[in-house]
Amino acid sequence: PNFASAPAEISLQNGHGLGVLGFPPTLADFPEYEGYPDEVVDQMATSYPSPVHKDLMRRSSSIHGTVFP
Repeated sequence: PNFASAPAEISLQNGHGLGVLGFPPTLADFPEYEGYPDEVVDQMATSYPSPVHKDLMRRSSSIHGTVFP
């Protein structure tokens, strides 16, 4: 229960998929943006379509996905 927040899962056709797992808001001692340096976070944020995407990364612990040809 204190391990992770509700994951975001994106499922597409042909087995493609993506999952984002985050830490719960009650866990305060957690490195934001997976511990990436500020300059990397800022560079990634410029390619996100909206600030919501950057906020999703802020509390993410891992992102995994599968993509098939």
